Amino acid sequence: MKKSPKKTINDFKLTVFFTLMWKKRPKYCQQCGNFLPKFFTTICMDHLLSKSNYPEYKFAKSNIFFCCGDCHTAKTNGFIGNLHKEKKDWATNNTHILEKEQKDFENKFNNIIKKIWQKDDLKQQ
Repeated sequence: MKKSPKKTINDFKLTVFFTLMWKKRPKYCQQCGNFLPKFFTTICMDHLLSKSNYPEYKFAKSNIFFCCGDCHTAKTNGFIGNLHKEKKDWATNNTHILEKEQKDFENKFNNIIKKIWQKDDLKQQ
């Protein structure tokens, strides 16, 4: 089955977001301190407020918790570590910051896409 265009652009947008996050943050688990893999992998990034319940914050940088696969799996299975819980509680109580970060990323992403389209239009002229 083919993905819808909206699903494809959202997947692309999430990949861009995760890639930017990966480049900007130290590569260690915020819960246990273990080093993360050298190369980007989504298992190392957890949305504190889940994408399914809070899609309006999925591109907010403060909503991302870097964690190793073991800590991510433990959290997913209901065994959230203390630091992870503290960050999740902070995110829950600071949604106004998440809203601003979400808007900032959306604007940045849209500007990047516009520049790509403009370059493509110039090449075709």
